Order: sequence, then structure tokens, then C-alpha cells
Amino acid sequence: MKVTIENLGPLRKAEYEVGDLTLICGENNTGKTYATYALYGFLDFWHREVGIMFGLNYEDEIKELRKNRSLVLNIPVSSQVHGWKLDLREVVEHACRLYYGEKELSHVFGTGKRAFSKTRFYISGVPNTSIPSTEFEGKDVFSRTEGIKFTLRYDADTSTIHFTPNENSFNSLNDLQRGVNDLLLRWMFPRPFIVSVERTGAAIFQSELDINQIALLNAIKSDKNIGRIFLTDEYKPEYRSAIEHNIAIIRSLKEIYKRDSYITDEHPDLLNSFKEILGGDFTINELGLLKYVPQNSPTTALDLNDTSSSVCSLLLLDFYLRHIAKKGDILMIDEPELSLHPENQRRMARLFAWLVNIGIKVMVTTHSDYIVKELNTLIILHQKKPYLRMIQKRENISDKELLSPNSVKVYVAQREDPGGITFIPAKIYPQFGIHVTSFDENIIEMNKLREEILNGGD
Repeated sequence: MKVTIENLGPLRKAEYEVGDLTLICGENNTGKTYATYALYGFLDFWHREVGIMFGLNYEDEIKELRKNRSLVLNIPVSSQVHGWKLDLREVVEHACRLYYGEKELSHVFGTGKRAFSKTRFYISGVPNTSIPSTEFEGKDVFSRTEGIKFTLRYDADTSTIHFTPNENSFNSLNDLQRGVNDLLLRWMFPRPFIVSVERTGAAIFQSELDINQIALLNAIKSDKNIGRIFLTDEYKPEYRSAIEHNIAIIRSLKEIYKRDSYITDEHPDLLNSFKEILGGDFTINELGLLKYVPQNSPTTALDLNDTSSSVCSLLLLDFYLRHIAKKGDILMIDEPELSLHPENQRRMARLFAWLVNIGIKVMVTTHSDYIVKELNTLIILHQKKPYLRMIQKRENISDKELLSPNSVKVYVAQREDPGGITFIPAKIYPQFGIHVTSFDENIIEMNKLREEILNGGD
């Protein structure tokens, strides 16, 4: 999957290919977060709205579902022996045009529509192939969308989808839309989960924001004049969609805590490794309150406000790994090194490689030379030469943490003349790893300056 962005923030034209592990590096204010949030916004939009591409408006269908508690949908594409045939590239192109319309991007970035009048966003490299009906034929499947409880079954003979709700609570239009979208095209683009750079503030202040919001609503109810002012769009708070996503997750932690991810079920050793970074465990007590239990003090349960900034920054990632993650997802993290000691930054790099190896794509923006150099180590060790095996064993690096160079894509944001910023692909060598000159140049400059200072009197 190749992403092309034009005229977005500082980015004049930037292209990058999404690998199993994708890194975007560069100086501050060079569009790294813009590129990440733009892709997150598109993937979120795809999973929410792609049913529109099939001409499904769902209004009549939801009425039938509410009335009969079951539903049969005719899919408006021709049935083939090996699957449903349609021009998937055309579907994606249409989705891109809808997405980079000013309204959707305005929501993604939480700012005015005018800023995106010249913005363009394209996805290419999509295989024009059949939808794999064999995945659904003759068996029931469950929607991957969180919180939706119903069974979907595809009938290849009649090209119909049969819905059977598992709970009486299933009656919303959004649930039906997302369920059909998930069934039809879930295999095409990964489901995104984003951890924004604002995650620490979202974790600490979310409950306080809710309390203030309740107080404001009570004030509005008691004074109609205040209500007229604050209920206008002018005073409607706007956050980037990534931040809204993080706040929504934090507000739902009590419910999310009840579920187990496939990582919890199949890869508990990965979670134990992450626990070394976190330094403890998050738990929800009998009162429904979030607590942090330090590894070195298992009888202590701390409120989030009493923990370190590193613990707060890891809250969303912990809940994703333990309770939300599904194979085939893309995990997007803005500056994963936030508040982490260099040792834990190295551990984070190993975690990314491990996630890639168990079926989760990872995309990060980073300023961390520690993360890049640790990834280099994992790429070099992947050659598995005898002397490298000895080093791997000595450093206690498992095969699950080794990284194939073919699975990695790295880009460096670079300023161009005249004006604008673009992305330059970094070279990756099996025997050397990733070549990112922006980090190396600064380190060499610092070392030279240090040597000059120390030896200047000789």
C-alpha cells in the first residue's frame, strides 16, 4: 500500500509505502504527524463508510432488522466461482476522493476547512482481485468491530449476507453499516489503532474534562442565555480525530478491561516482555477505578495521577496489547520514545519487531536514535550467522524479536527548495541495518565538539 499526500500542512508532496514496520524520522515540524494522522483518518474512514461504495444506504435494512430480528442483504456485485468481482481500485479511488474532501480532513485534524482546499490524498498499490468469499462460505463469522455482537454468514449461491443478532441490543444503523463493511472489505486495509503524542494528557485529564463538561451542562440547563451561546458550532470543541480516539478508549477502559486480545490468548510471553517496559500492571478494581500496581510493590495500587509520566504514556498501548489487538491491525504510535529511558526505548524496538512477527503492522514517527539502532541490531541478527547467533544468545534476544529487512520501510522528512517538505526513503541493508543520516550527523557533530573541548588545551 503506497500513500501519496499533497499540500497537507508543511508537506508539499510526500510518498511512502506502508511496510510491516514503517518508520518516519526527521526534524521537528516536518510533517511526520500529519502523514501519520492522515493515514489513520483514511483507514478509520474506510472502516466506517466504505459500504457507501456499494450503494448500500441501510435505511430500509435497519427497519427490517428491528422488526424481524434478522436480515438478508443482497450484495450488488456479481457472484463468481472464486469470489465477488469488482474494480477494487475504482472503489479505493472513490474513497480517497470522498476522504480528502474538506469536511472529513477538517474532522481528522480538528481545524478549519479552508486549510485543506488544495490537499489531496491517494492510496495506490491495491490488488485488483476478487473478494475472497471462501473466507465466509459455509460458516459463521463475527464482526471484528469492537462492541458489535452478531453473526454474519455469506451464501455464495445467492450472493447474500445473512445477519443474526446475538443480543437484543443490536439495532443501530452504525452497527449494521460497520458490520457489512467489515465483512466485505476487512481484508483489504488494516484496522487502525493510534496512540497519539497527546496520550499522556488524555490519560491524566480525561476524568477532569468529563467533570467540567457535566458542570457546564448543568450551568446551561439553569441559564437559557448561556445555552444559546455554548450550543453553537462556534463554541464546539474540536480535537484531532486521533486524540478523540484516545479519549474514547480511556472513557471505555472499564468495558475494554473485560475482554482479552488474541495476544493475551496466544502470546502471553510478549505481554511479559512489555511488562518490563511498563514496570507493573494496570488493573480495574471492584469500584471500577483504574489502578497501577508496580512490579516491585505488588500490594500497592496507585491512581494514575500518582504514577510517572512514562506509565501514563504507556496506558493506551497496554490496553491495546492486552484487550483490543486483533491480527491484521496496524498500530500507529506518534513518538513511542516519549518519557522512556534509553533502555526501554530499546525494549520498545524489540516489541515492535515481535508484533510484526505475530501479524500486526506497526507505524511510528520517532526522534529516537536508540530505537533505530536497536532495530538495526535486530535486522543484522536476522542473518543468523553462527557468530551472530552467539551474540543473540548472550543478549537474550529471541527469534521472535528478529526483524527481516524486507519487512521494514523507513522515510526521512526533508526540506526542499523552494519551500515544502517531502519524504526520502532510507536505505536498509541486511548487514548494516537502516541508514538514517540525520541522526548520525548530529551524533558525529556532538562527538567532534566533545573531543575538541576535552583536547583543546593540548
